[in-house]
Amino acid sequence: MSGLAAVAVALVPVFAVIVAGAGMRRLRFPGESFWPAAERLVYYVLFPALLFRTISTANLTDVQVGPMAAALLSALAILIVILLLARPVVARNGPAFTSVFQAATRFNTYVGLAAAAALFDAEVVTAFALCIAVMVPTLNLACVAILSLYGARAGSAGSRLGLLRRTAWDVVRNPLILACLAGGAMQVAQLPLPRLVDEVLFILARAALPLGLLAVGAALTANGLLERLRPVAVACAGKLVLFPLLIAGTAILFGVSGPSLTAAILWGVLPTSPAAYVLARQLGGDAEAMAAAVTATTVAAFATMPVMLDLLL
Repeated sequence: MSGLAAVAVALVPVFAVIVAGAGMRRLRFPGESFWPAAERLVYYVLFPALLFRTISTANLTDVQVGPMAAALLSALAILIVILLLARPVVARNGPAFTSVFQAATRFNTYVGLAAAAALFDAEVVTAFALCIAVMVPTLNLACVAILSLYGARAGSAGSRLGLLRRTAWDVVRNPLILACLAGGAMQVAQLPLPRLVDEVLFILARAALPLGLLAVGAALTANGLLERLRPVAVACAGKLVLFPLLIAGTAILFGVSGPSLTAAILWGVLPTSPAAYVLARQLGGDAEAMAAAVTATTVAAFATMPVMLDLLL
């Protein structure tokens, strides 16, 4: 089996669970109230348990944290400049541009960790967890800044500054960031996890990815896709093709290799997070375009992820 075919086969279970989540939501099983509760459980309990255990127990000797972070942040900066320059062409108005921006820059951590676990060894999973620690706060602040400037609710400079301050506070309290910081503190202090704690976290961590992937599928919707074909197509191209190519280039520039390179490239090929829709709805983005872009990137990623991973790794 070729490398491309092997990657595609390994990703089939990941996307099959996403499809199962979409089907369950359409069949209204187990009920509409289940999915918001499931998302909160994954976000506040299961996913932090996974990240904390992964980082606190990992061997970080082969992870190039600094160069990997520099490569990711540099690629993101270049992508942001390209999107801003292309704004008059890719979107008909400010709110539509915010959805293109979010779709092209945000990432689905559930898909990423599931793909890392399915395709690679524990070192790549650890490196990917560290990517989360670097990129989650950066992207949250960047997306809120763009929404405050171009969204339908864009206001005065003072109100925008207040919004960014509130977002910064939300980032500081983000359970994923706190879990990564706590796991990193355990690493620095070289403190082993007590066996009982480790076993509890292991059980919780095993539930994070399947439930998270089901929630990803449940959030997918095709509403507004055809009406917004151009911005959605631009978002897909930016997120699934241009971003991984930029990361590959900056990784070469900063000398990233091994598990860190694999994690960085995997980061680049991921579809957009459904959380982008929530932010668009709250801050005056084009929510329907955002939902369509999340669905389109997730569906398209099933084809593009194996190709880009095979090409760039």
